[in-house]
This record gives sequence, C-alpha cells and structure tokens, in this order.
Amino acid sequence: MPTAIQLVGREMVDPIGSEFGMAADEIAYGATLEQAIGRMSQRCQHPDVDLFAATVRLQERAGGNLTGLLKLNAATVRDRHRMRLKIKAATAEGRMSAIILTAAPSPPALIALLSPDFYGEVIHEPFIQTGLAAMGVWVAIGNLIMRRMVDMRI
Repeated sequence: MPTAIQLVGREMVDPIGSEFGMAADEIAYGATLEQAIGRMSQRCQHPDVDLFAATVRLQERAGGNLTGLLKLNAATVRDRHRMRLKIKAATAEGRMSAIILTAAPSPPALIALLSPDFYGEVIHEPFIQTGLAAMGVWVAIGNLIMRRMVDMRI
C-alpha cells in the first residue's frame, strides 16, 4: 500500500498528487499508513478523501479485502460526481434566471449614471426614489430566495 500511495503521488496531477506524495513521505519517515492518510484527509477536507481515509482505517484495524473496498469507494465517488453533474444541469435554469433578474436593473441604472438628465425631474421625486429603493430590496430578496432554491448538496 505505501508503494501504491507513492506511485499515485508521482503519477497524479496536483493537488491530489502532491497530497499523496506528502502522505508517502510521512510513511517513509515513520508514520503509519493510517496516520498519514488521516492527516491527508484533514488537509484536504473533501468527502471523497474522507471516504478513502475511512476505508484505509477500516482495513488497517479489521483487515479484509482492501481491493473490494477501494472498488466500492471508486464506484461511490463516480456516482457522487454523476449526481453533482445532474444537479448542476437541473439547476442551470434557476441559476441563469437569478443572474438575469439580478442584472435587469443595471441598464436603467447605467443610463442614469451616464446621462443624468435622461430621466429629467422624475428621478428626484420622493415617491420614485422610494420605489427604486424598494425595487432594489426586492431584487436582493428574490436573488437570495432563488439561490436557496437551486442550492442542492449531496
């Protein structure tokens, strides 16, 4: 297993390659496999690396078929990745709607900044200013609601 970790450290691209390389170095300097992978998991703070660390810890303590466990891990990681892509595709419309609705007030605001006389005296009316402020608040609230609607975690 330490040789495999060293090989992954050399062959994989960063950042995961350097993490496995550090784990291989820790093992070479006397740390146990469980300690090195545990520290790698703490550094990465990623659910897939945590799953790998738990698998190594389980195999170190209880023994068993590491190959089978790692195959299950690989399948789980692939399934999670597929699910993330499906969620990203399913929420694309909502995310784009949030962007468009948030950006919609920008052209009139830009016109008001570039040509202050364009809106004439209307822009200085208290009722209009209150309405514009309320519109800004409602756009912000709508944006927060839409972000919550499309924020899905697995």
